[in-house]
Amino acid sequence: MNKKKLAILTNIFFSFTLLLIPIIGSPDVNEGILKLINIPPFQRNILSSSLLIPIFFLNHYLFIPKIYKTNKWYLYYLTILVCFLIYWYLPEFILPTEKSFTRNLNADLRFIDNPKIFDFQKFFPFLLTLSVSYFIKQNERISEIQIQKRNAEISQLKSQINPHFLFNTLNNIYALTLFDIKNAQEGILKLSNIFRYTVSESNNDFVPLEDEINHIKDYIDLQKLRSTQETIHFKFIGNFKNNRISPLIFISFIENAFKYGINPDRKSKIEGFILINENLITLDIKNDIVNQIDERLKTSIGTKNTILRLQLMYPKKHTLTINNDNMTYHINLKIELE
Repeated sequence: MNKKKLAILTNIFFSFTLLLIPIIGSPDVNEGILKLINIPPFQRNILSSSLLIPIFFLNHYLFIPKIYKTNKWYLYYLTILVCFLIYWYLPEFILPTEKSFTRNLNADLRFIDNPKIFDFQKFFPFLLTLSVSYFIKQNERISEIQIQKRNAEISQLKSQINPHFLFNTLNNIYALTLFDIKNAQEGILKLSNIFRYTVSESNNDFVPLEDEINHIKDYIDLQKLRSTQETIHFKFIGNFKNNRISPLIFISFIENAFKYGINPDRKSKIEGFILINENLITLDIKNDIVNQIDERLKTSIGTKNTILRLQLMYPKKHTLTINNDNMTYHINLKIELE
């Protein structure tokens, strides 16, 4: 359940609670609601509680965001005072108070005005209504700030990932043009698909998993154009339809495997797979380290930002294991999809 629906349900629950206060607090609740309705003091209590509902929603959706949060405090307190006077006197105006009321409801039921007790009992629900509406609004505001911060961080991370990814890909295309024009043309077609996907989908929080897999296949096919088929062994296992994933979440790990695991002058290989099992997806990729590797691999732009995005998009729903023995580099990433 998202926070917006939860807030609505909380408001509805509190509204019903306000209506139940006169019933729960009645000294003769066991006599039945139908009998209580005919008692003037009970009618006034019901009317007072009913007035708290619009006061609650007005304070929550109008007074706090439009007046209080704009630093118009005097206007806000004046508005609350007007609401309080309406809440306090309107029921007495519609249903005048009797100094004493006696009625036989299978027992002696007496409502005798006691100013101190009555005033406190009437003032407390009003204060509670304002307090609850304020704290709910504050909680919503904190949630909104967290969401805005999270979206800003994700956008910043994506803006850093995309140029990094495209820069590496362009280097690959340039290398192809030096010795294989035909495959370079095929590479340009693959690259156009990568460009299109990166531009159109990277700003989305989630994309169809099948589209993300096709994007990865294009990238790997592009890498194969400058490598032997025996060098790269990568499998896609399972049904990738009917699931969604954060875009470009795997690509930096795959990029690193090719960056440090492929060297035309040395024997090397890359092995990996992407496996989907219900809503659990696994990326496992291992490469021989045939190019110089340093500590920057762990903190490169692509890898570092992907780790941050995983923490933002899949908190407590992913595991990342990285092993480096200076001969092979192995990454295993599991994500629980929603």
